[in-house]
Amino acid sequence: MSQSVPPSSPLFRNEVTAAQSQQWMGAIRLAQPVSSWLIALVAAFLSIALIAYITLGSITKKARVTGLTLPVSGSLSVIAPGTGVLRQLLVKEGQIVQAGQALFELNTERMGDQGEITALIAQQLAARQHSLETEQRQRSAQTRDKKSALQSRLSNLQTEQQQLNQEISLAQRRQELAQQSLHKFEQLEKSGYVSTAQTQQKQEESLDLSSRLSTLQRNQLQLAANQLALRAELTDLDNQLANDQSQLARSLASLKQESAENSNRKSTLITAPQDGIVSVLSYAAGQTVTVGQNVLTLLPKQSELEVQLYAPSRTAGFVSAGQTVLIRYQAFPYQKFGLQ
Repeated sequence: MSQSVPPSSPLFRNEVTAAQSQQWMGAIRLAQPVSSWLIALVAAFLSIALIAYITLGSITKKARVTGLTLPVSGSLSVIAPGTGVLRQLLVKEGQIVQAGQALFELNTERMGDQGEITALIAQQLAARQHSLETEQRQRSAQTRDKKSALQSRLSNLQTEQQQLNQEISLAQRRQELAQQSLHKFEQLEKSGYVSTAQTQQKQEESLDLSSRLSTLQRNQLQLAANQLALRAELTDLDNQLANDQSQLARSLASLKQESAENSNRKSTLITAPQDGIVSVLSYAAGQTVTVGQNVLTLLPKQSELEVQLYAPSRTAGFVSAGQTVLIRYQAFPYQKFGLQ
């Protein structure tokens, strides 16, 4: 009977054998290169993307420009009409004003050797005005006296004309009677009752009466002419007074205008030319301004704002309609309030 022999067991463990088999440089790994089709696919994709970007892509360039925010209807600058010192400020910034409302009081006094020039001129103008007013009263009084004298003469002529009319009426009646008497004497002379001498005497009496009547009628015409002359003189007197008063009134009006202008030279009120809101006060009370300087800016009450940007020439060519603009306001820092 045969007996099986067991296999011989190893001298070292398997872990020792595995540890001795490892080299000091580490384990050997075989390189597995990327497949060529994957490289070609990636290269094609990159080429297509580059061509599309060159053809269809764009680069956004930002430009920083400055500008102003103004009302669409524009602002109005109030200009100093003369040189002087702002005596009083009558409005404040942000106040709504009406057209014609006083904004500033400008002191334009001028001093000379004899004192303030405006006051001296005012005294001279007042003296001239008093002289003209006195002359007006004197002209009126003289014209009134002349009219009274002319009216008295005219009244006397009218009374004389009434008496003359009565005398003419009596003279005409006497002439008619003399004509009738002469006619009777002529008939009696033909009948032989009166002499020719008597008839001639009646003729002489009739002629004498006719001559006196003619004289009276001539005097009547002379009186009528004198009355017409007096009435014309009265009319001329009224017209002359009206012309004199008109000239004096024009002189007084000119003096009043000079007085007003002289008063404005001492103190001038700067008023608002239209309704608006006080926006910018360039000067304060007590400061000196010269003619033509902007002392205040008025904005319309209701008006949309418009931004006016001033782009330099290097960026003006890239501006087009519809572009987005971000605005930073100096009064509102963008770090806190952001961009508009």
